[in-house]
Amino acid sequence: MRKPLLLLVFSLLLSACEQPEAEVKALVADSAEQRIWAFIHFNVPSESGMDSYYYYGRIAQPLYRLIKNNRAQRGFITLEEVRYWGNDDKIHAYADRENTGEMVFRIEDIKQIELIANPPQVGLGYEQYREAKPQTPSPSEAAPPASEAPPAPGRFPAKAS
Repeated sequence: MRKPLLLLVFSLLLSACEQPEAEVKALVADSAEQRIWAFIHFNVPSESGMDSYYYYGRIAQPLYRLIKNNRAQRGFITLEEVRYWGNDDKIHAYADRENTGEMVFRIEDIKQIELIANPPQVGLGYEQYREAKPQTPSPSEAAPPASEAPPAPGRFPAKAS
């Protein structure tokens, strides 16, 4: 009961906008229950120019489809269970004593969006994106030359040891 009432109120508030149907479509899609994990890069205008934010979070799958197909260019996107890279090269949860772990951004501020297969693990770093390598490979399992090797999986390049 609460969500339909909230949607009605938002749609009435947005009726004064230039393109209210676009924002209402995004609002309805964002209220879907089915959520998927994504990595999103935002460029948000600020008084000093442009601020960049990089977050992992769960987003509504219907809204992702609208954005992917370029059918949602205005409105809001809600990120749940937000995670970010800390200065210690580990992933941290955005939720703490002050923050709930949920954030809302404008769709038009999205610079890049990528689906990720597994949720990023809090407390881990780059190692969660590398495949395990055999400790002593046999000659038949030797790696192909670098020119033929497939690219490493994951979002970030491996750090030099």
